[in-house]
Amino acid sequence: MGCVASKLDINDVHPNMFAVNNVDDLGSKLNPGQLEITDTDLVLHQKGKQPIKWPLKYLKRYGFDAGLFSFEAGRKNPTGPGIYAFKCRRAENLFNLLQVRVRNQGPNSGSITDGSVSLASPHGDRVIL
Repeated sequence: MGCVASKLDINDVHPNMFAVNNVDDLGSKLNPGQLEITDTDLVLHQKGKQPIKWPLKYLKRYGFDAGLFSFEAGRKNPTGPGIYAFKCRRAENLFNLLQVRVRNQGPNSGSITDGSVSLASPHGDRVIL
């Protein structure tokens, strides 16, 4: 039995989907959506808009800190280069799943060896938030 007011979290239904809010440089919420991690892409779904895809192989860095997930897209991405940040209650889970998928891409992919706030780089560099 459950509470009448309770609702399923998107992760209960789709473990590779994460409810997010895109934020600006000051941390102000811009747009709600869902980030999906597939075997090859990070995909942002927003109501009434076409999905935005970032191929995992072109992500330069990614990380999380205190409910905030961020990543740096390289110049070969369809969106071009940029840094994207999202508020997410499950930022650590999102980070961990993305890390697994990037590592499964092959030996030239980014990796993280320690720290929950490290950013991965395909060159083995680490940046601490």
